[in-house]
Amino acid sequence: MGAIHPELFRQAVSTLLSAGGFQPATLLRKRRPFDFMFEDRAGRRTAIRVSADKPPSGTLADIADHLKYASDDLARFLLITPKSPGRMQKAMFGRTFKGVPVQTDWLGGTEVSDALGLGSGIDLTRPETLDGLQIAAMTTHLEKYLDEPTPTASPSGDLSQVISAARRRITEIPPEYLTLKRQFPFSTIQRLRRKARPLDEQLLIGGHIEDVTVVLSDLKNFSTLVTMAGEEPLKRVMSGYYRRARELVWRHGGVLDKFIGDAVLAIFNYPYMSKSAPMRAIAFARDLIALGEDALGRLSADLDNAIDTGTRVGICSGELWILDIGQDEIEVSFFGDTINLAARLEQNAEVDGLLMDDQTCQMVRAQDPGLLDLIQPRDITLPPAAVKGQSQSVLAWQVPFAAMAEIEIVVPRELQTADA
Repeated sequence: MGAIHPELFRQAVSTLLSAGGFQPATLLRKRRPFDFMFEDRAGRRTAIRVSADKPPSGTLADIADHLKYASDDLARFLLITPKSPGRMQKAMFGRTFKGVPVQTDWLGGTEVSDALGLGSGIDLTRPETLDGLQIAAMTTHLEKYLDEPTPTASPSGDLSQVISAARRRITEIPPEYLTLKRQFPFSTIQRLRRKARPLDEQLLIGGHIEDVTVVLSDLKNFSTLVTMAGEEPLKRVMSGYYRRARELVWRHGGVLDKFIGDAVLAIFNYPYMSKSAPMRAIAFARDLIALGEDALGRLSADLDNAIDTGTRVGICSGELWILDIGQDEIEVSFFGDTINLAARLEQNAEVDGLLMDDQTCQMVRAQDPGLLDLIQPRDITLPPAAVKGQSQSVLAWQVPFAAMAEIEIVVPRELQTADA
């Protein structure tokens, strides 16, 4: 068995969970030493740490300490590596986690699906397995939302059957909905498909919408990191960053407009209105900053020079115009001063923090005043020179990452239609 790229292996584990019907959540490494956490149908919570090789003993000891004293309410912890541990490694693992009040297991890439109740014979170290899992995850979700029956895996099902069925049925999914998968979460695709109206009408192509919340991020000194890190580390780390950033947009119920270099531009409260949109935008910003911390740490780990870096996020609410800039398929793009102001707010945001305009702050105050009490935003006034394109000073609200670390914004499995 050849060595699998660490990021590909992590992606394989994530996609296995998705294709298997679990709802994994990427966690903040600052708070918990896990990569994923999910709840099965019996209500048991499982935490997962993925590693390309045997983790250092100090890392395992830190995880054991967390499991002993943290209040994660876990029933199980899984360490997953491409290769199964040997006898001595298993013995060391058992000693490290002795006395931990949860079930602990160290699994190799060929053991994970069986341990999760998804059937045996799935090898996460094989590139073709990842390809099949991605197709299975996409078709399982899309066909569910298109009201077309498809085999779905469950903790008692065989995922290999789902992969085989997915490969056969991928060509049967209506192409106009497959084209939306780059930008839209599956919950939105579901609602669009259920309507009888043409897609361009539902997506308001050529029109404008109000009270949209825009999130724009940027990585500080990213160009310097690119120059110093080299092509291969950049390709490895940023491919994972883009994929995980897209997943975060969808997890929080947003729409991905585009990636602009290292910047992420996401839209909330479109194409359906939801009162929870500004709160979900803040939660997305929090998770995006944590993702940036992880990616930037990977890029700078092998550098001799310390580079001042981090993520800045601007959030702005207002109106936008919608255009279809695709040629043979729909590609939605957004235009308007709201995006311009979000960019100015991002430029003035603290590193590893967000800066939101007053309209967004007031929308949150109206819907969830307790959230503002928790994050305690600090008001600042930006003069016109600091927000080019604005004729007057702008009132904005600064929130550091530390203040957002404890917020919990839950997005229903299907974005709440009651908010619309």
